Amino acid sequence: MLVLSLSLAYPAQSSSLDLIEVGGAWGSPGATNPTALWWNPAGLAVAGGTQLLVEGAPTSARFVADRYNPDYGVPDPTFVALGYPAEYDYGGVDNLTFSGIVPFLGISSDFTVDGLGIGIGLYVPIARGGTSDQAYGPNRYALREGNIQVLAASLGAAYELAELLSVGGSVSLLDSTYEASLDTSIYPDIAAEAEAQAAEFNLPRPGSYQDAYLEHPGYTATSIFALKTQALTFGAGLYLQPLRSDLLGLSLAYNHGVRVDNRGPVVLDFLCPPEHDNLSRAGAQAQGTCDARLQGTGAIGYRLPSRVHLGVVGHPREKLRLEAFGSYVLWSAFTDYDISTQISADQIQVEDPTVAEETAALVSQRRQWARDNRDSFFVGVDGKLELHRLLGVGLRGTFDRSAIPDRVLSANNLDADTFILSGLLFSAPIQQLTIGLSFSHHFLATRDVTDSAYALSIDGDPDPRYFYPSGAGRYSGSIDRIGISLKGNVGGRSRQP
Repeated sequence: MLVLSLSLAYPAQSSSLDLIEVGGAWGSPGATNPTALWWNPAGLAVAGGTQLLVEGAPTSARFVADRYNPDYGVPDPTFVALGYPAEYDYGGVDNLTFSGIVPFLGISSDFTVDGLGIGIGLYVPIARGGTSDQAYGPNRYALREGNIQVLAASLGAAYELAELLSVGGSVSLLDSTYEASLDTSIYPDIAAEAEAQAAEFNLPRPGSYQDAYLEHPGYTATSIFALKTQALTFGAGLYLQPLRSDLLGLSLAYNHGVRVDNRGPVVLDFLCPPEHDNLSRAGAQAQGTCDARLQGTGAIGYRLPSRVHLGVVGHPREKLRLEAFGSYVLWSAFTDYDISTQISADQIQVEDPTVAEETAALVSQRRQWARDNRDSFFVGVDGKLELHRLLGVGLRGTFDRSAIPDRVLSANNLDADTFILSGLLFSAPIQQLTIGLSFSHHFLATRDVTDSAYALSIDGDPDPRYFYPSGAGRYSGSIDRIGISLKGNVGGRSRQP
């Protein structure tokens, strides 16, 4: 699963945040090395001995978000004659890029006790990010720049009964980082304030306020979040070897979902309404938001999914390992971002303290942003063959189903059906050490969204969860991952590879 996103009342890329290559080519639901901490802790007791796995994986992503120009109607020619824009084009292309190094560090041991397996590890099961190549691109209301990352520190233990069935569990401390920068349109709020003032004199809203100007850059507030939190979760699993040997292994595990409520500082940067809109410009100046920078606190909360992992492992011969695997991910638990911003009145640079309080109340918000995720899954096959002590090869193919319906897709949560093709070369210069080099490419299906549920209007929306700029457009991209690994093994009974 993939993704990209952010918020003021928005958040940074989530939804399909999974890194389904935890542990790289050595990680899978049927793993019996330290990656079992994530995939199935029961696997910690299967191989025995002491194992170490260290991997660094430079990862790069490229996405193209070609947004269609939304239909906000034709500008009123009466106001065009007064200097208002005669047309608008809020569509176009943002090129979004991300690069980083994804780590895995884990160790497991039986501490010379037959059937025991204890492991500890640090790894990143969730990470996504992106930066637009434009300061005021067409997708800026969904994404300017963002980075979501969850670092997991796990402790797991397992015990194997009669070399037949292993039972294991793990606890994990999740360190969540949520950084985001994106724009929001304040035009609906300005129009609502103008309508309220006019109503005091039994007048209609001024006709200069039109949907055509909803995404004009002058009516922009940029939100910059730097949020963090921590949470605890757990996993449990079974690993069955029905033939009382490692010829066949059946792995089944559950990983529990958890809610993360990221909190921290937020900065709101407001532009000043354009000069042709004298009414809005004067109002912004009076309220202290014209070209203002306000600092406060923010929070973005959402729920990460539970999941079930399944693997079937076979060793038809000594140097060959085959696995079919899959996972069912309960992404439907992630229905909304819960977003809040809190700005104090002392941030508002106006002389009248009453106005300062009113403005602070306006920019301090609680709202939701609809995600409407659906449950998803991925399935794959993996094979590894040791041709010689100094050379082994591996090949893996994985299909990952999108968790994001078309109607709620945008540059904020970019996701698509994905096929991942991975290759591995490995060498064991000594019996206790294997060096690996892997490469994987994610082929993302292009998505064409024509029926976005998101929509802005100065007349408001009955469901504020969708009161965001339209996500209609064409989305494509790819991800590349290079894994460099060291795998140590002292004692134990696991076969190579």
